[in-house]
Amino acid sequence: MSFSINAWLDRIDPFIELRNSKTGELMAQFAGEQLKRCLEQGDICVAELSRADPATQQELVRCLLLARCSQSLQAQLMQTAY
Repeated sequence: MSFSINAWLDRIDPFIELRNSKTGELMAQFAGEQLKRCLEQGDICVAELSRADPATQQELVRCLLLARCSQSLQAQLMQTAY
């Protein structure tokens, strides 16, 4: 599967999104507090977003998908706890 990373960090409302390159399907999106938390925790590294080498981009995609899965699991746990 091939992915594209769209990072718009210099906007008033910054966001990062990960899309399936073939279908255009949105796989993960980070904005607002969620994006801020990922940057603070080191899940997303701004310097890696500007590096074009395939190994760095592949690792970044992996990190973005893992962060998204982690957030989904946390949300599900919060819902079941209350």
